[in-house]
Amino acid sequence: MSDSIRIITTGGTIDSELYDSLIKKSVFTRGSYMPDILNQARVQIPINVEELMQKDSLDITEADRGLMLERCNSCQEDRIIITHGTATMAETSKYLGPKIQHNKAIILVGSMVQFSQPNSDASFNVGFAIGALLRVDSGVYVAMNGDLFPWDNVQEDKEHQIFERERE
Repeated sequence: MSDSIRIITTGGTIDSELYDSLIKKSVFTRGSYMPDILNQARVQIPINVEELMQKDSLDITEADRGLMLERCNSCQEDRIIITHGTATMAETSKYLGPKIQHNKAIILVGSMVQFSQPNSDASFNVGFAIGALLRVDSGVYVAMNGDLFPWDNVQEDKEHQIFERERE
């Protein structure tokens, strides 16, 4: 078991430069902002950042989810954060949830506003995810809006731009 955390970046709003309203997709022009987010927060715990892909989450495929699963199960760290676009984050959590190794704790996190823009929720969401990751049992979770959701009980309310438990 490793004492460090692995952060796997996959793209999404959190790492995009802008949202192109014509194509309705995030645009990426540089690498991940994760090192900047961690530096700004003065995080002192050991964190290994791995840039896996830079995709709008609407473009995430089953093969991409399989790659995320493989990276989570094969990395030495037992605590993992995956940055992900919000549009399909709940779907990815439901894919990973039943397939992840039992000793791993994984939290998916993203943002509604790019880190590079004023009033971004990126730093708060990442900080919350790190704090939660240090305290949860193994399993797959989504951390958004200051709340933590188990993989099998989460959905996005696109109208209000929040995540919530699934309605029954």
